[in-house]
Amino acid sequence: MAPSSRTTARALLYHYTSADALLGIIETGTMWATDIRFLNDSSEFSFARDTLVRELYGAASRLRNERVRRIVRQQLDSFSGRSAPAYVVSFSERGNLLSQWRAYAPRDGASIGFHRAALRAVKDFNLERCYYARDSGTAAGYEKRGLRELIRALESDVRWVARLVQAESRKKTQAMRARKSAEENHALILASGLISAALRLKHSGFAEEKEWRLIDDAVANQIALGDIPPERIRFRRGAYGVTPYLVAELPKRWRNAPLGIAEIVVGPSSNIQATVASIQELLQRRLHSTARVIPSGIPYRAW
Repeated sequence: MAPSSRTTARALLYHYTSADALLGIIETGTMWATDIRFLNDSSEFSFARDTLVRELYGAASRLRNERVRRIVRQQLDSFSGRSAPAYVVSFSERGNLLSQWRAYAPRDGASIGFHRAALRAVKDFNLERCYYARDSGTAAGYEKRGLRELIRALESDVRWVARLVQAESRKKTQAMRARKSAEENHALILASGLISAALRLKHSGFAEEKEWRLIDDAVANQIALGDIPPERIRFRRGAYGVTPYLVAELPKRWRNAPLGIAEIVVGPSSNIQATVASIQELLQRRLHSTARVIPSGIPYRAW
């Protein structure tokens, strides 16, 4: 039967993955957050970055102080055409989507349905819903709330920087230090805001996925400041070579659900009923879980 319940529709987010990765998640209680630059849709970050930079140029042009306006524009110019390390795990509101099976689990995969609240409890990560933009990249082309919030925060930060830059000091050296500190702080604030927003903005061609992401965008700031623990970033072999990733630890139990798993949808395969039974046994033996295991039901053959 296909997954269909009020709880599923409202409260679950699904992670499409291979059989190997499913075993790894259940055995270790962790997921891998991959550097955005090494994902299949890494070009989406470029699309989002360029769209947001265009919007924020408009915000910068409304600033009254010429010096601060120049600082903001310099940072936007610096951010354009550049990628930054940021780490994500992707989920979908839809647990049985053919395009997702084809992209991420074509032969032996599964869609793991997590309680949304359990994902919010993952340490060091934020759970964020993605927004979608049209080709035009204009504000009218996607949900505006996230962008409005970013621009308001940016303008607030810029006003704060302006006060620091314009502050008079009795000693010239102190004033110069204050200006330099303000510019460095603003650069960090602006870069952090742009990275966070870009990770939540995708092209409208992907809108059917209704994607959410576990995001750790603080790593970019930690790298810039030189205070990230070196052992936190790990490396594995990926589709695009040596791939950086972070470990995201799932809650051992969320309410009565080990690892926050509510159900698993088994993707189309040549032996789907046996796979359903084996995953049920895996959950029972490893997690003492009675989470539902459901066959996809989509008549798609990739074997």
